[in-house]
Amino acid sequence: MSPTPLLPALTVGQPVGWTLVEGHRKILNLRWEPPRSLIGSALAIHVLPAPQDMGRVMDALKELQRKLPGIYVPGPRRLTWGSFVAVAKVQDIWSGAPRTNSPAVDEWWSGPFAIELSGVTPVLPPFPAVRQGTGVWKVQGTHVPVLRARYQNGRDHLRRELERAQRRAAELHAPLDYAEQERAAIQEFGG
Repeated sequence: MSPTPLLPALTVGQPVGWTLVEGHRKILNLRWEPPRSLIGSALAIHVLPAPQDMGRVMDALKELQRKLPGIYVPGPRRLTWGSFVAVAKVQDIWSGAPRTNSPAVDEWWSGPFAIELSGVTPVLPPFPAVRQGTGVWKVQGTHVPVLRARYQNGRDHLRRELERAQRRAAELHAPLDYAEQERAAIQEFGG
């Protein structure tokens, strides 16, 4: 039997984990340079346990309200704590400045280093795992297959949401198509 492969993980605080899972951000700012070997690999996103003092979290949530007008930002009790919340692909690692002029990146960039992510997929349900401190580490043992299964649940959920949105869009456009057909029929019969 071959050993279960290791999966790199990054522990972050909240509400950073929430902004990733909800698709509001694609970069993670870091104070230290992450290993370039992460580029192209899957990365599990883990969130720290809830802090004793919620002051910093409350300040960050208020800042999110400013950055994301019109978007519901949950309170600290509605956030997931001490769990794996997503898996993403590491697209690039930046140092010094972002490699794009995108306003979406500029909104989140603070540097001095950052990991650019793509394909962020929620882990459903979130998988509890205790780890103190932030940084890159390796998920091993029985955690890897559980994470894979919950990652697949997240992909299935996103696929269903996309299909639901496509059906809804088709339903909303149906009356317009019907009206156009009706106008064409009236014109055809000399109306």
